[in-house]
Amino acid sequence: MISFKAIVTADFHFTTQKNVSNAIVPMMSWCDEVLLCIVQQVKDIHPDAFIILGDNTNSGNAIDRRRLARRLLPLRREHIPIVMVPGNHDFNHCDIKGYRDVYEELMPPSEYDAASLSHGVTLDNIRLLAMDDSSFANSTQGKFHPDTIIWLQRQLSLANTQGQLPLFLSHHNVLLDTWTPHPEHYQIQNKNLARLLKKQGASIVLSAHQHFPSIRQDDGIFEIIVPMPFMSPQVLGCLTINDDTLSYETIPIALSPSLQETAKQNNAMAFTNRLVVFQGIFKQNNCPPDTLSSLMKLIERFYVFYEQGLGEREKGIIRNDPLYPSLMHFLGNSMYKGWIDYLLNHSLDSEKLILTHNGQAPWRFHHDPHRL
Repeated sequence: MISFKAIVTADFHFTTQKNVSNAIVPMMSWCDEVLLCIVQQVKDIHPDAFIILGDNTNSGNAIDRRRLARRLLPLRREHIPIVMVPGNHDFNHCDIKGYRDVYEELMPPSEYDAASLSHGVTLDNIRLLAMDDSSFANSTQGKFHPDTIIWLQRQLSLANTQGQLPLFLSHHNVLLDTWTPHPEHYQIQNKNLARLLKKQGASIVLSAHQHFPSIRQDDGIFEIIVPMPFMSPQVLGCLTINDDTLSYETIPIALSPSLQETAKQNNAMAFTNRLVVFQGIFKQNNCPPDTLSSLMKLIERFYVFYEQGLGEREKGIIRNDPLYPSLMHFLGNSMYKGWIDYLLNHSLDSEKLILTHNGQAPWRFHHDPHRL
């Protein structure tokens, strides 16, 4: 029997510095205050686990690491297991020993990989495989040490032998991003990783690194990319697993009234900044003024849908707009062209997923009629 609930987040980029830009990440300067709200919300929900998917601090420096650990410690005292993986930013000014010295006291008993910070945590007949894809690569890219792959294979075999559901947790992504000219900056650079996970029944992946939410499926693997909590619209992921159903959705962070007002103002500023970027791209690609005005309205609608949850109905509205071909044309060679096309034509709902399975059968996508 499985009855498991986790709150999931990622990419805190936590820093004690206040002179950081909020132009794109609206609540970055208030990361400490927002984190306190998150901790209280997690305490109130009291899930079976609080999962954090890397880039826990912005640089890995000792002051930020210790402050973050102090902020999270009340959850440990409330007996809420914290399952944390490192990201590339966590090793800018830190090594494996420095990371472990600060964060290990927060973690539940784990089965550690000798070659990295990867570890396995068993909760409620679920084996959470908290993977370290960053300390070995020591760059923006993600890659596992060869010995870590061997350790992963053993963990997956143990999960199968003991009848446990494996959940693969990482900072970098497993599935290939076809929209970016540099997929190596996002995808874990170990060949056949997705094939290994599928073969061993680890078809559910939670990852991060992109800061924006996305859910995609390829060849039996479902990957949930968890958003950054300081980005608009300031949400957490909520994962619920029962014997035959897995559901994931985003929930608003319970901000204080003053932070809600700050977020409202800063989200609007960041939204405007994004639109300015698109306006520049359209002008650079010689978009006529009358068409430019209409394309800006279409981009604005796309982002509104994206932040609310980009379901099939919303995707259809954008794809079927008469100006959609012009949008693709005047985005030229920018990465936004591939990104928008990918989200509209190849990904699932950006913020909600329901999967079902029957016995040993693979997980299957459940179409929610309220999202069509």
